[in-house]
Amino acid sequence: PVDDEEAQTRFWSNLREGIVEFVVSAMATAALTMFGTKMESNIVAVFDACGFSSATGRWKVSFRVNFVEVAVNQDTARRARD
Repeated sequence: PVDDEEAQTRFWSNLREGIVEFVVSAMATAALTMFGTKMESNIVAVFDACGFSSATGRWKVSFRVNFVEVAVNQDTARRARD
């Protein structure tokens, strides 16, 4: 059982890291395309809310990604999401 717990911990850690790297890279590329060179140097905050959900009885992967130096209006945010 200890090996299973360690394997599960490694699995979730690797999954989270891989997803964050992939998604933040893609979002940074999209932001650079949308906003131009002012996005070349930007601080990105990733808030990790991954874990076991007692409400659903399942493990979940959940992140909030924030480009700290970017402020946009609702229309711009909506376009970025589409």
